[in-house]
Amino acid sequence: MSGEHDDQDSTQKIPRMEFPEKKLIPVVCSWCKKIYKLSSWQVSQSKRTGVSHGVCPECLAKFEMEQQKIEQKKK
Repeated sequence: MSGEHDDQDSTQKIPRMEFPEKKLIPVVCSWCKKIYKLSSWQVSQSKRTGVSHGVCPECLAKFEMEQQKIEQKKK
């Protein structure tokens, strides 16, 4: 039997591993609907991504000004 090949496969099956990758996700302003930045997220390769929502600096400034006006009227 020396010199004969073993018919059994001795390789091991390695489970499929998913490595996270960085994806750029657009962040959309909930008020004016503009994309105001791209955010980097680590997600698995098979994961589908969409958009994220927030408030852009311009809309935040408008909101803060309105809040100040409301507070001044209360005084």
